Amino acid sequence: MLINLQAEPADFSEKERIVIYTHSLDVIRDYQRLINEMGEFAISDPEAAKSSSESFLELFVNRQVLIYNDLDPSHNLSPFYEAETYISNVLLWYPDGMRIALDIENAKVGNIMEHEDDIYSLDIMMTKKIDGNYLNRMQNQNTEEILFRVAFSRRMGGFANYKIVGIRNSDASMVPDYSKNLDEVKSEEMDENDIFKMEEGMRAVMQDYVNYIALLGDPQEFEEDKAFYRESFSSLFENEDVRVYNDLAPDPEQSLLTVEEYLSSLQNDYPKGISNVSILVDSAEIGQPIKTGEGTYYATLTADKFFSGNYQDRQAFREMFPLTVRIRFERSGNAFTDFRIQSVDIEAEDFYQAEEGAEELSLPTMSITTVSRKGWSVGFEGGYGLSPVENQNISALTLDNNYHAWESQPGYGIKAGVNVFYYMNDKLGIKTGITYNAYQTLFSLDGIFTNEALSRDVNDDQFNQIIDANYDSTLTMSYISLPLVLNYTTGKPGDFGFYLEAGAVLGYKLSASYNTTGSFNYYGYYPYHPAATQTLDLEVLGFYKEENINRSGDLPVSGINLSGYASFGINIPMGYFNTIRIGPEIHYGIMDIDTGDAYTDIFGNQISRQPTILKKYSVKISYILKL
Repeated sequence: MLINLQAEPADFSEKERIVIYTHSLDVIRDYQRLINEMGEFAISDPEAAKSSSESFLELFVNRQVLIYNDLDPSHNLSPFYEAETYISNVLLWYPDGMRIALDIENAKVGNIMEHEDDIYSLDIMMTKKIDGNYLNRMQNQNTEEILFRVAFSRRMGGFANYKIVGIRNSDASMVPDYSKNLDEVKSEEMDENDIFKMEEGMRAVMQDYVNYIALLGDPQEFEEDKAFYRESFSSLFENEDVRVYNDLAPDPEQSLLTVEEYLSSLQNDYPKGISNVSILVDSAEIGQPIKTGEGTYYATLTADKFFSGNYQDRQAFREMFPLTVRIRFERSGNAFTDFRIQSVDIEAEDFYQAEEGAEELSLPTMSITTVSRKGWSVGFEGGYGLSPVENQNISALTLDNNYHAWESQPGYGIKAGVNVFYYMNDKLGIKTGITYNAYQTLFSLDGIFTNEALSRDVNDDQFNQIIDANYDSTLTMSYISLPLVLNYTTGKPGDFGFYLEAGAVLGYKLSASYNTTGSFNYYGYYPYHPAATQTLDLEVLGFYKEENINRSGDLPVSGINLSGYASFGINIPMGYFNTIRIGPEIHYGIMDIDTGDAYTDIFGNQISRQPTILKKYSVKISYILKL
């Protein structure tokens, strides 16, 4: 199917265009990387170079895509080569390897054009520099403006399947005529009888091709028979390295498979067999024969292939593929023999096909903006955990030295707020905002505690103070906080990564209260009294007893709190502009919030006041949107 270039520019939002540009440039970066890998491996590891060449072809919609010939520094040869020929020439003409440098940072882009069937394309222009020794005879250090045409499709509300569909020079006179079949330009003349023999041989090969797939996908066939079918199917191809278009998977990660990989996928991905496979061989279009050597030729057959089956027993898969099959054969006199498949690919849309009388293609002029964290974002976050209020006056008390000790149990720590981020680049940013933070801790005094030091009562008699307590005091505080945090995020936007945050949080007190419950009994032990009067709890002597205590009040704490802050966790992309972050965080107070002068313990002893600080250990989750 030919797609007319003279379509109206597609209407996309700014964020959609940014995503499209980012994916398109990723494909072009892979183009640069793979060519340079082949240059590195050309001498040291030829097999790795060959592997890189196969990955290179995966970047294109098919192997027949036309690429501007910038390999010949004098430009004396054909101005365009098919992708497969181009990459073969890279390895052949530059035996010592070559490197390219694309000026991606200063690339220009044209309008995104909408074609049929939710297919789109765009031109991206940039400078390409080559550095290599052409045929070990001439240094190629040319610099040229190159246009990449990248196509993609709309799928499930997003965009996918970004492929290169053409590469040309920016010179307007160098626009290829994609409406002509390149093979036909180099075709070999044959009479009608010879053409009939050639076409019948090619159709027979394709009929065998589809018949063997049907037999291998038939669950009623015996395994020993299938072994024969697999061998017969493989014998249809020129060699084991021939690539076959992957028409067996709904969304294949690898579009080109070896024959062995194709057979393995047919067996493993359809364990219960396939439903149907057919090729419209009789209506296939067959191109003109191309002579490749003495008595050897090839021609291209284009036909629709229909396939259906239950993919991995989980998904019904039905699809029609317009396949392009290249078949080579031999001719001896009037006999045509040894038909072998050289490649099976999908027919490409012609993204350069223009209407008659259409104007020459215009060059891209717009600057490219790609997906980036740089700029402003807004985040919504919440957290929950433990919030110990550390009163060092209480935590320093011990049974050995102070004859009593409190127990503390951290309560809930709640956080909720809105943050604003500004990223200087994709990694480093600053966060501020406004958050609500709540702290709670329970202090308990439970047991009978005796002061070993003697005291004197109103009668100047010596006694040991005794406290029998079952006493709980809950401290609750809340603050409105203003964070100032440095943020570092790994990975590109849209990729899974990690984040690290560190900074300070300034809190303004909203409330601070206590609630005390339980019982408290204060009495004395008189070691020098007769046994009958050694234990006294008379009020006139200053002793007392409280039961069913339930008191509340305000805490005398500072109105401001300053804490250090740190958090580390995972960064989960929800597309390119929205992110979820999950991870532990810590607030560690660096400011004493107690406003009292001295601390008095349960026995009435005054102790030099120690700091009271707020801490919080929690897990937070945040949702961040790029503005």
